[in-house]
Amino acid sequence: MSTADLAVGAAFDVDPVTGVLSVGGAWVVHEVESLRQALVDLLPRLPAARVTVDASAIVEMDGAGVQLLVALGHALRAGGHDPVLQGGAARVLTAARVLGACDDLRCCGMVIDVTEGR
Repeated sequence: MSTADLAVGAAFDVDPVTGVLSVGGAWVVHEVESLRQALVDLLPRLPAARVTVDASAIVEMDGAGVQLLVALGHALRAGGHDPVLQGGAARVLTAARVLGACDDLRCCGMVIDVTEGR
């Protein structure tokens, strides 16, 4: 069950039952400010504890998008959430690795879901 009032275009959707925050679209420099504002508005409405960030619908990411994903990870932890990154498509993980924000276990301050695809 998704919460339509939290959706911003095709960029965000949250399932309040499972705690899955689906993010998508182009996370690039000319979109980051509107994405950032939507995330700021969304954060207080997320369920407590574990939040899974599903990044499988991100179609494009540059350095500004990586910075925003890092900020999201920090904001989630600061808000008492335990963020997990799921669906980190190659474009997301590659961009984050190039900027030093990703290794085999963590990406942008979030634990990578290593069970994905099993």
